[in-house]
Amino acid sequence: MALLDVQDIYVSYGPYRVLFGVSFSIEEGQSLGVIGTNGAGKSTLVRAISGLLSITLGSIVFDGQRITNWPAWRIARYGLGHVAEGRSIFSTLSVRENLELAAVQSSDPADSQNRQRRLLHSRKRRFIDPDRMDEAYELFPRLKERSDQLAGTLSGGEQRMLALAKVVMAQYKLVMIDELSLGLSPAMVDEIYAALSRLNSSGRSLLLVEQHPDRIVELVDGVIVLSGGSVIGSGDSGDIKSLVERLFPSME
Repeated sequence: MALLDVQDIYVSYGPYRVLFGVSFSIEEGQSLGVIGTNGAGKSTLVRAISGLLSITLGSIVFDGQRITNWPAWRIARYGLGHVAEGRSIFSTLSVRENLELAAVQSSDPADSQNRQRRLLHSRKRRFIDPDRMDEAYELFPRLKERSDQLAGTLSGGEQRMLALAKVVMAQYKLVMIDELSLGLSPAMVDEIYAALSRLNSSGRSLLLVEQHPDRIVELVDGVIVLSGGSVIGSGDSGDIKSLVERLFPSME
């Protein structure tokens, strides 16, 4: 049984339909790339899976449970993480507090940031597994050097590192990562993708959204190609180059 099974989903923004019958699956431990040009529907797809957008038709099953149109907080607690495009951190908390917060299960999904800060310093803090923190810092050593630094003062690449390190703390079974390389230097992207490879090797399943397929070719087990909100091609990692050449010559 697939860890994630997306079947024939349709998503609309008001009267405008954006996804048209998208289907794919991800096995446990597998990594899948989603590629396509701007406006292809890539971000809409992951937002719909994570519960940030409603699905008008179709179904999503994750880890044996139908999660179609569950609220986003419930999907995250069930083990499906989403690292959104841009900054997925609390900028006024320290690096360590961001990591600790990712491991804390609040009883109220509508908590404010002040409430979350108080929770960090409550007795629940002692239940945070120190091995998770060690794993997060081992993945990104420079975060350990900046553990007391406010997250909002980190560089753009370091903030993306922190967003991924939070994945370790939250212990997600599957992580969807949207446009990881956007706005980062090639050296920083290489460093982050090396960390992603280690995450995948540790058993975590990944769904990677990228506009530039050359960045994921070495990492993913398979790929789907979106255009105009529909899947127009799919294959294993060895097929990516031929798919790009055939479907998106301008993306080579």
